[in-house]
Amino acid sequence: MENINVNQNINFLLSTSYWGSMLYYHLVYYYPHIIVEEEHYQKKSCRNRCHILGANGVLKLSVPLKSGKNQQQAIREVLIFNDEPWKDQHLKTMKSQYGKSPYYDFYIQEIESLYKNQDTLWELNSTIHQWILGRFFNHTVQTNTTNKKPASINMRDLDFLSQAHTLKTYHQVFDYKYAFVHNLSILDGIFNLGPELRMYFDKSLLNSIIPRLTE
Repeated sequence: MENINVNQNINFLLSTSYWGSMLYYHLVYYYPHIIVEEEHYQKKSCRNRCHILGANGVLKLSVPLKSGKNQQQAIREVLIFNDEPWKDQHLKTMKSQYGKSPYYDFYIQEIESLYKNQDTLWELNSTIHQWILGRFFNHTVQTNTTNKKPASINMRDLDFLSQAHTLKTYHQVFDYKYAFVHNLSILDGIFNLGPELRMYFDKSLLNSIIPRLTE
């Protein structure tokens, strides 16, 4: 197990995220964090959507939610609209866009197994998040609980879907068509980098952008 020198004095308060962005997992990789159960859903956020790169540019994968006033609803109570075949659509989109990536065949069966009979967004995101932690970040300090202690930095309202030019480049499937697209879903990193994903993360780079993120 890799020994990472984690700054225990910085504690990040994060929202749940559907296949969170590379920036989101930069934070998860290096710092103690709390993914808050006792928060409220916000529309058009990383809580139920992510961005991947396709042949025609950036694509949005969105988990459909049951109709109702989801905005400001307790995150544990937000229900997924499973009457739609959205799981098959998401997996089909992953295959069509990443089927030729170096590590698609290596991980896709595990990823497919994560899509079980979850009723809530919280259950789905937690299942995915725990797989990512166990598969790639087993050295990381992880706190997945309610906000029992005050966090140093509240990042729940940060736009983790933003394509800010803050990260290093790596080979992407469609880089023969497009310049590097920053801060996509970690799915992009998983399929393109595979076991080298951890080597991609850069603490010195992250430390340089944290002040800008929290202004």
